Amino acid sequence: MDASFREDYQDASGYYNIATVPTGSPASTIPTYSAANAVPIDYRLNRPGYSFGANYLVTKDIALFARYSQGTVFNADRIMDNGPLSGSTPIPINKVNQLEGGVKFRYSGFSAFITAFDAKTDEFNYFQEFEALQQSKYTGKGVELESGYHIGGFHINVGATYTDAIVTASTDLALVGQPENRQPKFIYQFGPGYSTDFLDVGINVQGVSRATETDNVGPNNQLPAYTIVTGHFDYNLTPKTVVSLGVYNLFNALAYTELDGTTSARALNGRNAKLSLKYSF
Repeated sequence: MDASFREDYQDASGYYNIATVPTGSPASTIPTYSAANAVPIDYRLNRPGYSFGANYLVTKDIALFARYSQGTVFNADRIMDNGPLSGSTPIPINKVNQLEGGVKFRYSGFSAFITAFDAKTDEFNYFQEFEALQQSKYTGKGVELESGYHIGGFHINVGATYTDAIVTASTDLALVGQPENRQPKFIYQFGPGYSTDFLDVGINVQGVSRATETDNVGPNNQLPAYTIVTGHFDYNLTPKTVVSLGVYNLFNALAYTELDGTTSARALNGRNAKLSLKYSF
């Protein structure tokens, strides 16, 4: 069994200012800062965090485990538009509580972890693209698999996570009951490889199922599923010289990770490769 406790502190002071454009100004007008718009910052926060868990050895190859934890993240620039920051009003804090448990198993060259989890998140956020403040609560339940197998020079790692996460409360009532923003239900990866004294070669496949961009104004936009394949090849020319080739996104997949409204999007990098020669003195 084990347990840990921590106390986090945040001490903020100073001023913040936002550049503005006078009402009725032409679209080409450059925003400027005004001393009259300066807002004082003067507040102090503290919040406990803790974790405790247990492992139970069923046999020499099977073990059960469980853990409950609470974590905290303080906001900074995300709360600048949330009223006075002089400490006269409550300062929002992000918090997550998670319960998890599962089983560990190993046999010969095979090992696996299967973990079930239930997480509850309370989050405050500011969305620059919509100029909107939002406080929401989420619940996420699921199961995660981590496994590996090796025999001789061959090895493979396989992992998958299923998550069912929804918004349970929000200052934006339209979000209640919706999927958590950009959270795919399935995430998976597997990576086979082969190694010898002079050679290391392998690939890694990572993918997600489609997800919903719930922060957009309706209708909701779907982020398509994608799979990214990455490969590497290392060869020892001499004990001190290694030539390496790495290729990211081998098949040049288009992988969107977020949408901002209906006019812009962000995606992972396309195919890129790196060839290097390393010599050790």
